[in-house]
Amino acid sequence: MSLDASSSRKFPGSYFLLCNEVDAFQCPTPSNAGLLQMFSKEPPSWIGSAPWLWTTVARPVKDVHFSQSYLPKRSNTLSPLEKLPNELLDQILAHLREDAHDVIAWGLSSNAIWSYVLRIIHSEQKQFAGMWTGKEVGFYEYTPTSDEGVFQCRSVWDRRPAVTNAPDFLERYNVDERQLSDVVKTSTQRWTEVFHTVRFFSRSAAVRWKGLSEAQWNDIEHDLFFHEHPQDRIWLLRNLTTSEFVRSDKLQPSARKSSEKTRPKLPSRSSTFARMLKPFASKSSPGKAPASLQAHGEPFDASPLTFAQIFLVLTCHSDQPSHHEVIFDFHDGRWRGHCFDMVPLDVHRLETKEADWADVSDLAVDDVANLRYWVQQLNGDGNCCPKSLRPHVEADRNMYHNWEGLETPLLVNRPEGKWMLKKPMETGILKKVQ
Repeated sequence: MSLDASSSRKFPGSYFLLCNEVDAFQCPTPSNAGLLQMFSKEPPSWIGSAPWLWTTVARPVKDVHFSQSYLPKRSNTLSPLEKLPNELLDQILAHLREDAHDVIAWGLSSNAIWSYVLRIIHSEQKQFAGMWTGKEVGFYEYTPTSDEGVFQCRSVWDRRPAVTNAPDFLERYNVDERQLSDVVKTSTQRWTEVFHTVRFFSRSAAVRWKGLSEAQWNDIEHDLFFHEHPQDRIWLLRNLTTSEFVRSDKLQPSARKSSEKTRPKLPSRSSTFARMLKPFASKSSPGKAPASLQAHGEPFDASPLTFAQIFLVLTCHSDQPSHHEVIFDFHDGRWRGHCFDMVPLDVHRLETKEADWADVSDLAVDDVANLRYWVQQLNGDGNCCPKSLRPHVEADRNMYHNWEGLETPLLVNRPEGKWMLKKPMETGILKKVQ
């Protein structure tokens, strides 16, 4: 992942993840990534499994037993190479590090060698584990400056109450310049790039990587990146600033919203929407709807979202988003500049009181799922939206993006003179952790 001054402004490629508390930033997405790639039917691993997110904010699980998922074929007897002591294996590894792809290839050649390689990679990753847990972060757009390798960013750095007991708050922004050379690249990100490359080679039938199935590659990815974050548990993405969380078992958009009295049935999930689009289905002239807007039976994508999709959307901020994206109305993420962590549900139960936290899984998932829906329908380009349809898209996005139904937030004091917003308290939003 890298910054690219020549790439066009678009989300998420022209944004970086910034932590002002440690004065550091990282680039978790490819510089050419756009909304369509982020919300594709088969999301790439940087937004799907997203190892970078787990390294950045997830707390490692203590005393977890790592069970290796990928087991290369074993022979009845160990080869001379497999019998070598670790000191000699270290020397071989030092030589292979010139090309990290060779390290992966060497490891996958033997179960014993793969176990050794994993131990080395895991020890590197521990240096970055949970590096921004509990720190204020945001996903901010950057703009190139006249100086090569220098980028400018406007980020949230402080919050103070506008007026005592007022139902609003003032955000103070910091406009600063960042050097391309200062980007933080974690061990997880480096090995993720290597993993992407070798997996691509396998799909292109390269002789060197033939014979590995997609299921085996998934096992290899699990071995490399999730040894401290067992994926067989329910995880919570927690906003420590607002005491809200999203659960990993509630990432699938719910259709029940369309039948609730508080949320009228949306044309985007009904036959009304199909009738609205019908006049544009066969037209391809400029300003008309793209081919993807043709009427079909079930336009709404109900597949589960990922933590990374929710995190990047809710923490993003841009003063001047691309005109192709303005209609999607998401560039003022409600969680920008907040503090986060990720913990298993059982850990959350032990550490917190039920009444102190709000489960906002439905609100967050429906918001991002609605964004995904319109991105897919408009092929990621809001300029393709017909004028007659634009008011509906804007109203639809406004309802979901504003998390309708929440009571007006109140300010409460935090230690060290900082401020936070109280959790949403509407009936049905504050739920018992089960």
